[in-house]
Amino acid sequence: MGRADLDTLVDLLNVKWDRRVRIDSPGALVFHAFAHLLAEEAVADDVPLVYQEAMKLQAVYMLKLAPLALGGAYPKGDGVLQGGRDLVVLRALDRTAKWLEARFGSVDPAGYQFGDVHVTSFADSFGRGIDSGTLPTNGGETTLNVSPSVFYDADGAVAQQWQSRFGPLVRTTGTFAEDGTPELWFNAPLGNVADPNSPHASDWMSDWRDGRYRRFAYRKAEVDAKAESSYELVWERPGAVE
Repeated sequence: MGRADLDTLVDLLNVKWDRRVRIDSPGALVFHAFAHLLAEEAVADDVPLVYQEAMKLQAVYMLKLAPLALGGAYPKGDGVLQGGRDLVVLRALDRTAKWLEARFGSVDPAGYQFGDVHVTSFADSFGRGIDSGTLPTNGGETTLNVSPSVFYDADGAVAQQWQSRFGPLVRTTGTFAEDGTPELWFNAPLGNVADPNSPHASDWMSDWRDGRYRRFAYRKAEVDAKAESSYELVWERPGAVE
């Protein structure tokens, strides 16, 4: 190819990357940037009035158009690929390399990973004005662990953070024990207490992010072992006279 930086990225995407969009993956970061810049190079000039808005709302639709056009899926689809397929791909790869150089100082995969940029925001999760912060997360627009994010900032440049506000609210798997007691394993974001000052406001986060499951307590002994406090609810019939 004649450019060592582009050769590095091609080798990363086609040979070294395991196709998993994980926090610690440099290949996932390069793929995410390249896919968005490729879509821009391929189709943005053909739908200029809606491209940026579409990328904010449902980027996956634009991300599908580019590879379909490049793969020859549309009759007369070459009309949107000014300069031809090879030039469009090389332009996107060149822009990816330049962005990596500007952001991380090099295209060397040892210097970056997906979680450096892709995060999930929990602003307003417990109500407007309550910000539970952000954390790096796995997943993207086209993964089973769905986590679509916004690639561009308000000025149309590549954002400093690709911020997602989507993800599974709860994952569960269950069965029944031989005695009929339910057996359930789950993970969910944040925690079990809505008070942001509680240690349990966000203590499930790492399990949710990393795919670790907790066993739900159904048996009394299990509930007692996990209990930190208890409350007695007393109901008095209205109008009762002692």
